[in-house]
Amino acid sequence: MAETLLLTLAEFCEKAGTAHFERQLEDAYLKRFPDAEDNASERASWRNSLPALASLLKRLEGSPKGHILIEYLMPMGNRRADCILVGEDGSGPHIIIVELKQWSRDRVEQDDSYGVGWLKVHDGGKGYLAEHPCQQIREYHKLLSGALNFGKTVPRISSLVFLHNYEELDQDEILRDARYQEYLADTLLVTKRKNVEQAKVLLGTLRSPSQILSYLTEPELRYSDSFITAFRKGLNASALFKSTKGQNDAFQTIRKAVSDANGKPTCIVVEGIVGTGKTVLAMKLLSFLMQRRKNPQYYVRSAAIGRCLNHLDYSSRRITNTPYLIIDEAHRLDPSELPLCFIKRKVVVFFIDDHQWILPGETCRTATLEQEALRNDYHLVKVNLTEQLRCQEASAYLTWVDDLFHKRRAGRLAQSEGYRVAVVDSPAEMERALRAHAAEDKVATRIVSGFCWGWETKNRRDAQYDIKLGDWTARWNKFGTYREWNEAPGFHEEVGVVYTVQGFEYGYVGVLLGTDLKLKDGQLVIDSNGCVDPGFKKEYRTEEARPLLNQAIRNIYYILMTRAKHGVYLYSVNSEVQEWLKWLTTRKR
Repeated sequence: MAETLLLTLAEFCEKAGTAHFERQLEDAYLKRFPDAEDNASERASWRNSLPALASLLKRLEGSPKGHILIEYLMPMGNRRADCILVGEDGSGPHIIIVELKQWSRDRVEQDDSYGVGWLKVHDGGKGYLAEHPCQQIREYHKLLSGALNFGKTVPRISSLVFLHNYEELDQDEILRDARYQEYLADTLLVTKRKNVEQAKVLLGTLRSPSQILSYLTEPELRYSDSFITAFRKGLNASALFKSTKGQNDAFQTIRKAVSDANGKPTCIVVEGIVGTGKTVLAMKLLSFLMQRRKNPQYYVRSAAIGRCLNHLDYSSRRITNTPYLIIDEAHRLDPSELPLCFIKRKVVVFFIDDHQWILPGETCRTATLEQEALRNDYHLVKVNLTEQLRCQEASAYLTWVDDLFHKRRAGRLAQSEGYRVAVVDSPAEMERALRAHAAEDKVATRIVSGFCWGWETKNRRDAQYDIKLGDWTARWNKFGTYREWNEAPGFHEEVGVVYTVQGFEYGYVGVLLGTDLKLKDGQLVIDSNGCVDPGFKKEYRTEEARPLLNQAIRNIYYILMTRAKHGVYLYSVNSEVQEWLKWLTTRKR
């Protein structure tokens, strides 16, 4: 069942706005999403926006006939459409996707930090960045029309954005800015006093229930030709997922294992350390299976990778019904998700690195996958990616980082001519070096860090920076703008966290080592008091999870320090660690 609540349109119009309806919807929501901690925003929408939609339906000439699916989970990913209306319009099945917003004019402004026309929505003192709602609903439209199985029927699909509190300006309206015309062309934008009559005409087309309803409530993947073509074109054009010759060679091994999987259900476990190109290989496998009409699904828990795939019209953060399943970053799986990976599959492929988990619930390891495969009577195939593909010259450095954080035996680094590793005297020096590489070498450069500074710019509108080291200041990267941050050319002024950068690579990277790293008896030790991120610490609040916190911090730095293809700059705020790293990285004479 993809929807949270299913009603006839007549039932919806009668119940919406009542206390009984809100309780019924909340009970269904908690049953559908048992891990949801706080659904205050959903409750506010149910209380304010759903009655506004019901009121609009009641004003139609003749009652519309059909059904409404509320809080509809898309066939791929974790995005939910507020409502989907479905019925027959005289010529066949008609689906109307509805996005509801409570925005008012004084809450919305443009935010051009990334030059892509994001909207800033003020919510108390914090506010948040948001896509244009017509862009948001367009993604829903593409997923339903291009990736959902409707049997032999081709339904008409329409999109309606209803901002029932929003009063537009006659001129210079933010939501109808020229940069949004592409989205407005195929979606009806309805506000408090504009396009209401057009909305009534569209909603009034639903004249009877439709049998196509079952395809929405029990969704199965089936990609259209246009969807496959658009995905492959976007993948080939994306700088984030470009493959090297080494990755193309490694892909042939994985492709053969998939092609040889005939008859008995097969589980393929692809194990590889950082830099072996697991996400790129997973994308190539997804495209390969799409072309062969296997209707595969790619799943990853990383919000950053998921947001970048949304740009390819592909959403990735939900496990759905398909015989061919690809799981990226399997080390981040929750144990409750693992059984879902083996239900009615012909082939399931896992990409995993046992040293890249971050949170206490991410307990899936290579051995876990192998045991689960055998328990479900799957043929098991193991593929080891041993060749370092990010940079052939970085092997000694990667071994050194692994020694620092996992084997806990620090040795002198054997410096390579082809991979630069330098400990700088200040963040300002790091920034100057990265800016120079960006300008001269035409590569992407980034500064990243652990969770040792608060997020003041998110919590206070007047905050100018989050990190201050001497005269040098910087901000954390804005929440949700993962694709923009990762795709931006050259040097990016904001500092990235592990959630933003895991799975991606850059030309050169600067790493700020914070107060959570100290030196004791000639080795790095963890001081978890230096970690100040409240969300991260909350994950480790139980006594059971606390012993894992130190290793999680080690894993974070292991990930941060292995993102670069050509070189790394390091700076530690702890003077002892700083001098120690200088000694370890100085070339022997």
